[in-house]
Amino acid sequence: MSELRQGMDALASGDLESARVLLAQAVAQAPLNVDAYEGLASVLQRQGRSELARDLCETALTQLPNAQFLHRKAVALNLEIDDLDGAEQAAERYVLAFEADTESWLALGDVRAKIGNMERALRAYQHAHACDEEDWRPWHRMGLMHEKKGDRRAACVAFRNAAREAPQNFRPLRALARVLQQLEKKEEAQEVFAEAQRLSAEEKTQSQH
Repeated sequence: MSELRQGMDALASGDLESARVLLAQAVAQAPLNVDAYEGLASVLQRQGRSELARDLCETALTQLPNAQFLHRKAVALNLEIDDLDGAEQAAERYVLAFEADTESWLALGDVRAKIGNMERALRAYQHAHACDEEDWRPWHRMGLMHEKKGDRRAACVAFRNAAREAPQNFRPLRALARVLQQLEKKEEAQEVFAEAQRLSAEEKTQSQH
């Protein structure tokens, strides 16, 4: 059994130290194997060594620049250790590597939103929408940005668009109800909120089966 397989088995069983040793050996033996890096980064993160896991991912990306998992992980780990500048740089690298991918632009928008740069976050979400016009998430995030800016009408439009793309998802409807309430459209807000609650209950019931 290879070190990679043994390491992943040890990780699954909760033996983190054995997993770390085995997966470090797997990385040394196969430095272009993204699965080995993924496993080792997961071990380090679970051991509370998130900064080391981040450094591992960023080092690996110099050899594996098209490994999408490593880009996503680098962004997430930078956020976990509150390195917002590092997170933005990691997200920008992710976009450069996967410019036509909705996920990369969403990641960049989310980092910029966390930093507080709402205009640049909005632009990233607009790029995400252009990559996949049927994905509800860019509209939902644009709505959140408009709401934070105090532009309730623009937020309302964005949340309606998100709800149109995901009619069975309660999240954009719940956000829409909140903004409608702020716009004093209380009757519509109540109707939309009731529908959001119904969908939420359905999702919860389905997840239990």
